[in-house]
Amino acid sequence: MPCGALLKQPGCQPHMFDFKDFEVTALGRCAEPPLMEAALVSLWHGGTQECLASATVGPSSRVEGFYAWEPLLEPVVLQKGQEYRLSMHLGRRC
Repeated sequence: MPCGALLKQPGCQPHMFDFKDFEVTALGRCAEPPLMEAALVSLWHGGTQECLASATVGPSSRVEGFYAWEPLLEPVVLQKGQEYRLSMHLGRRC
């Protein structure tokens, strides 16, 4: 499924956050209980709805604490004052 189509899925409610400038180098999701299948985790610009990065996080992903992580091919810089969103698509659900 294309990254942009995820925001239009029924029941999909991305998490929103707003911080000072920082660099995102990996995307992750909760790994408790242990992951049984992969999910597409995506980072969006809230204003333009542009997908800035996505990663498939699943059973083979690196686990640190209670989260599984996948590194991004290139870091993404998030800028203060902008709105960003995270979404997760697992099978046919968000």
